[in-house]
Amino acid sequence: MSKKACCAGLLCSLWLVAWAVASDRVQFRVGAAAVEITPFGQNADWDGGISSSGVWGERFTDKNGNGRWDLGEPFEDDSANTSLDRSADQKYDGIYLAGFGNDRLATGKHDDLWARALILEYGGTRIAIVSVDLLGYYSDAKYYGAAEVRRLLDPKLGIQEVLGTPRSPGSGPTSSA
Repeated sequence: MSKKACCAGLLCSLWLVAWAVASDRVQFRVGAAAVEITPFGQNADWDGGISSSGVWGERFTDKNGNGRWDLGEPFEDDSANTSLDRSADQKYDGIYLAGFGNDRLATGKHDDLWARALILEYGGTRIAIVSVDLLGYYSDAKYYGAAEVRRLLDPKLGIQEVLGTPRSPGSGPTSSA
């Protein structure tokens, strides 16, 4: 996001806060959070495989030493992945990257990926604006996607609407098959 857009957003938010404070009846409240979501290395929330390069996913034997899985190389089929997508059975399902070319298998980590949220509340309405460092996401998917995010929201948070958007990091994990 450009500096100009950030400044404009900040000024609009400050104007809304000032306007809400001037009103005796309704308060405008804002909250924010950021969570690192990089599919790399050890993580207590990840119980799947981790490749020899540290990327989450199915392990494989790199017979030709090129740092990526090639057709015919042995791999450990992840039954949890197959339970999410039956077409993944006996098929290598590493994390592929989108942007700047195609058919690129993730072989390491350059920068962390993030999910960021901004919660806005005014009167009786509370909304969440969520941005993820992915090149896209599904509206409805068994394990991920907007529908799953809504399902996982704690009802006690009182969030009525969720606006989700991918924030293209230029190149990163693809969420499509």
